[in-house]
Amino acid sequence: MAERSVILMGPGGVGKGPAMEVFTVDRTWNPYRMRIKGPKPRDRTKYVSPTVYLQFQLVLQNHIEKPVRLGELPDAPLIDDIPEWSSILRERQKRLFDDNRKHVLWYPKSQVLFYPVRKEQFQMLFLDGDGTMRAELYAPAAAVMLREPALRTHFGELVVLVLNPTSNGIMEGCLKDLEDRTRINAEERDGKGDSAEGRVRSVSEELPAWQSVVGEGYGRDCSDWKFPEWRYIRPDRSVQVLKLEENERTSLEKRPEQPFSPEQIKGHQRELLKMLRAHLCETDAVEPDFLKEDNDIEAIEGFIVDPK
Repeated sequence: MAERSVILMGPGGVGKGPAMEVFTVDRTWNPYRMRIKGPKPRDRTKYVSPTVYLQFQLVLQNHIEKPVRLGELPDAPLIDDIPEWSSILRERQKRLFDDNRKHVLWYPKSQVLFYPVRKEQFQMLFLDGDGTMRAELYAPAAAVMLREPALRTHFGELVVLVLNPTSNGIMEGCLKDLEDRTRINAEERDGKGDSAEGRVRSVSEELPAWQSVVGEGYGRDCSDWKFPEWRYIRPDRSVQVLKLEENERTSLEKRPEQPFSPEQIKGHQRELLKMLRAHLCETDAVEPDFLKEDNDIEAIEGFIVDPK
């Protein structure tokens, strides 16, 4: 069981990954992923094949314990979309897995969770942490976990922040504003295309979970969040720029983009992270002892966000 945990939520591109770098943590709760279309490059160490994912559950169910079925999630892959399963599952097991496919399944003795993420993948999470942990979790699944007392105790003292890039409170039903801001953040980072549109589509699916977490008192709404991922790779469009008078800012942003050296970008990223730390302290979003000191941030040597 962890002593304490940090969970960040919010739309794609809002800057959850780099924001995690400001917290003092020992380990990350990062789930294993079974993607229907196969692994992505970043899944190299956390990808699990469909066969292993399925057989692990079968071993648990047949020899150790039956799962506790928790909340239902918005969507899940279809069993027939996973050809490897057809040769393993008998008809009775197929029906059982189909009945459970949208639910968070908790094996309490083994301390492992299984749950779907949209129609794209299933994930497997071991709650075996200690010390200070950070968790990168699908928001609807995290909301289910936080409601379950037996699960919530595994996280210890909790900090849950919903990074909201709009000026509206997350409880105010700001779907259109959230979608618009997410599209801007995604396109600033990766350009227009399927990646940006996928992030926008996920907002309507995850918004009820963010509202649940804030409304039920498990998390805090960090509205008007000004630290999206793309700002870490654009020193010419940093938070400092937002503090200029409008005419100065417009003039600066119309200039041709200037190339920056890797060391300049790294320095900019460290400064941005220190501004983020100050913002969290000023807004009382987090107790300071959860956060790195400025000198620890200054000691970061690599990129906080890879500019490639």
